[in-house]
Parts: sequence; C-alpha cells; structure tokens
Amino acid sequence: MTNTINANGNTYTDDSDPNTGMGNYGWRKRLLPMLSDVMVDVGAKLLNITGIQTDVTSKQSAVSTAATTATNAATTATNARDQAVAAANTAASLVLVKQPSEIAGIDPLVSLQFSGPNAVPTGAITGSSGKWVWRQDGTRINLPAGTAPIEYDPVTAAVRGLVIESGRANLILNSDTLTAQAVSVTAQQYTLSYYGTGTVALSGAYSATVTSAGTSPTRTTLTFTAAAGALTLTPTGTVKYAQLEAGWSATSYIPTAGSTINRAADVNAITLPYAATRGTLYAEVSWGDIAIAAEIRLDDGTPLNQASIRWGSALGGSPGACGALVNVAGATVVDNRGPSLANNAVHKIALSFGPSGYSLSADGSAVVTASAAIPSGLTRLIFGDGSIYIGRYFLRRLEFYPAPVADAILPLLTA
Repeated sequence: MTNTINANGNTYTDDSDPNTGMGNYGWRKRLLPMLSDVMVDVGAKLLNITGIQTDVTSKQSAVSTAATTATNAATTATNARDQAVAAANTAASLVLVKQPSEIAGIDPLVSLQFSGPNAVPTGAITGSSGKWVWRQDGTRINLPAGTAPIEYDPVTAAVRGLVIESGRANLILNSDTLTAQAVSVTAQQYTLSYYGTGTVALSGAYSATVTSAGTSPTRTTLTFTAAAGALTLTPTGTVKYAQLEAGWSATSYIPTAGSTINRAADVNAITLPYAATRGTLYAEVSWGDIAIAAEIRLDDGTPLNQASIRWGSALGGSPGACGALVNVAGATVVDNRGPSLANNAVHKIALSFGPSGYSLSADGSAVVTASAAIPSGLTRLIFGDGSIYIGRYFLRRLEFYPAPVADAILPLLTA
C-alpha cells in the first residue's frame, strides 16, 4: 500500500514513483522539499488558528456585551414590574379603603360627611349669623345664616370641614382696611388678627408691635391680656380685614363698618327618630387652638341628660385631652379621659354606650371604659352649641351607629 503526503500543493509518496516517490533513493532530492512544503502548510494552519482565536475572542466579547445588555434589560424589567406592582397596590388600597361603618360592622343611623353645603340636612344649621369661609379656589365667601359653612384649606384646597365657632364680636370699626383708632377693652384676653404685610402698633391698655406673618392667605394673630381702658391700634402699611375679639384665638372674620358687629354662636343639631338607649358616636375633628373645651353630644334637648365626646385643655393634657361626659338628670356619672390630642391635625374620636357601659377611644388608643346608667330621652344630636364650647373647630365627619361598637373594634374605628 502506497502512503501519500500532500503539502503546499505537491505530492510525495513512499514508493519508487519517479515523480513523487521517496523509494529507490528518491528521498535524496525530495525529502527537503517535502519538509519545506510541510512547514509552509503548518504555518498556514497556525495563521488560520490565530484567526479562529481572534474570531472566538470577538464572539466572546459580543456574548459578554449581550449578557450585560440582557442583565440591564432584566433589571429594567424587574424595576418596571416592581413599579407596576406598587401602582397596583396603591390603586388597590385606594379602592379598598374601608368606610367607618364597614369597620364598625353597623349601618349608621346618621352619616354626615362635611364636604359641601348639601352634606347637611335642611334645618340642621340654625345659627342666626352668616360666616366668611375659604373656598377651594383660595378665595373667601360670605355664606348667609342657615347655610352650612364648609371651609377648605386656601393653599391645598383640601376640605377642612364644617366650621363651628362660639359667638364673637369684632371691636374694630371699618375693619376691611384698618385705620388708627382706640377701642375700649376690659381686663381680659383678646386676639388681634389681620391679613396683609403691614404692622400694627398697640398702645394704652397693652403695648406691642405686631409684625406681619406673611401675605394672604396667611393670617397674622396676636393673643394678649389687656388692662381695662383704651387700646389704641396704629397701622402701618397694608393691614386688611382686621379683627379684635375677646378670647384666646382668632375666629372667622367679622366685617364691620361704623359700629362693632356680633357674630352669633353656631347652633347645629339634628333629631333622631327615637330616644337612643345604646349606640356609638363617631367624629373626625380638627382645630387650631382650642383652649377650653368643645364637644359633640347626644342629649334630651338640654345638657341635663347627655352622652358626649369632648376635647380641649379644660380636660387636662397638653395641648388638651379628649374625654367622655355623661349626665343623668343633671348629675355627672361619667367624666373620663382619653389621650392628649395635638392642634392642627385631624382626630378620630368614638364613644360607644349601652347596657355594658361606656367605651372611649381616640386615634386608635386603648379603650377607656366606665360603668354607669344611660340618660333618658337622647333624641338630639348636637354639633354646635356656643354655651358649651369656646373657640373654633372643624368637623369633617359625624356618624351615629344605633348599636355599641365592640371594645375590640373601637380602636380600629378611630385608627
């Protein structure tokens, strides 16, 4: 059998072929050329291998780049997925927010959400004075007596709720634009308020210079204790819608002309279809600086028989605690305390009552309980009585459930 080598285009054999053979001394002239041809082929193959290696390296780089791109794409997809999940969860939470009645597990007999004038039943607003309130567009409007004074934050347009105030008088004359004047005062606390960038110098019964807190809708206020006598007010610059009233806080603006004007206390109430012997009062309220006490109550038309939720500094705490007050035939049988509640925040307060006694919770606090008799004739739900509270607060929501909410559920209702 003849063996053949092909190298560099030439053929070499191990027989005695006169043209290709290594036999019969043919190797003498063909061995070196064969080795040379083999080296040429080996070199060519080495060059080819180098090219393959370069190609492999290039492909490896491309694979690495593709892997990085894929990793980045996967990260982007993961982020997009997480954002989608978060958005879905947010949407779900907005949809699944439970109403107070769903938490209580009881259909309300009364459910008032104070987000507009039609939220209040006809005849519930019985105060004899109108009121200036902020609207959603950041302007003020004077609402006539008998109209629900729903106020909004003039900056955020968020609803504050139904404005409830005690009666006050503006002692300043021609109050839309303050001019220098003297006002007769007694030895008690007063609050001066105005809008604008000007200053007001006080002298006589009290001395101070009031500097503006900012442009409208920021209201500048100063509460002070005057001596009996004449208080002189001297404005400089822009001082608009000025008000001087007896009390420790500024209430809604009372415009005056040539004489002082009184604004009557708010009186708001609705009548239940029967005398309640059990149930749950629930309220969402906020205030700026209640200093004494405010309350929402069920009664028989008088404070002698009542079950109420209350708050303010008169109940102790700083700035003021909440509590429950129950009177039976004029005698106080429950006067307990819940947690202290901060100014300028919305608070949820609930009081349940029935054969097992009374339970109070605020802002998710532990229940405070008391055992006592139930007042008779609880047919009036009152949320504005100037003879009881002093100051100004906002009622965002008011509900009455015809059964007591269980103690285990009450903190969930107010959380």
